[in-house]
Amino acid sequence: MTKPATIESMHITGTGPNWNGSVEVLVNTLRGYLRTFRQSEGRLPNERESLLIWVAVQRWHGVPEQSLVPAEMRRQ
Repeated sequence: MTKPATIESMHITGTGPNWNGSVEVLVNTLRGYLRTFRQSEGRLPNERESLLIWVAVQRWHGVPEQSLVPAEMRRQ
């Protein structure tokens, strides 16, 4: 039996299409990623995992680091 994936092992690599200021682009990617997470984990992400996923989606779409939400997830 294979070990289920963990949030640490699930990451978005590469670069997605530029978000061009469209929150809709970010939300659509987030929805798809949450669907993938639920399929692989058999549950929805907890609050911490949700924040990590949201920030990963923003970075993947090229949101500038100083604009990432929540601010405490920005790289210094």
